[in-house]
Amino acid sequence: MNPVGWILLDLLVMFVAAKVFAEACERIRQPAVIGEILAGVVLGPHMLGWIGVPNAAFTHAFGSDAQAAGHAFDLVIHTVAELGVVILLFHVGLETRLSDLTQTGPRAVLVAIAGIAVPFGLGFSFMAMVQESA
Repeated sequence: MNPVGWILLDLLVMFVAAKVFAEACERIRQPAVIGEILAGVVLGPHMLGWIGVPNAAFTHAFGSDAQAAGHAFDLVIHTVAELGVVILLFHVGLETRLSDLTQTGPRAVLVAIAGIAVPFGLGFSFMAMVQESA
């Protein structure tokens, strides 16, 4: 099979696994996006390694240069992942109602401020302690 065929097969496996994991999560009353993320973790190079590792046909297309083939393969997977994030955020934006935002507004602002201020304060404190001891 040619290299494009292998990339398309990898994409098919990713989409099918994401759908299967999403359905499984919905059956146990969890958000579908959790299942989609779990599918990526399971299939990715750090667990099963089924996705993200160029095969011999793909490497042969680059003149048997495994490093160039790996870089090209990573670029393809990264681009598809970025498109997936854009589509996910667009989909979430379509499902968000303005009334939901106004109801959770004050609490969301406090969480956002704490999510920035607390790590900043901890990092600054750690830096000050390390700098004094050096």
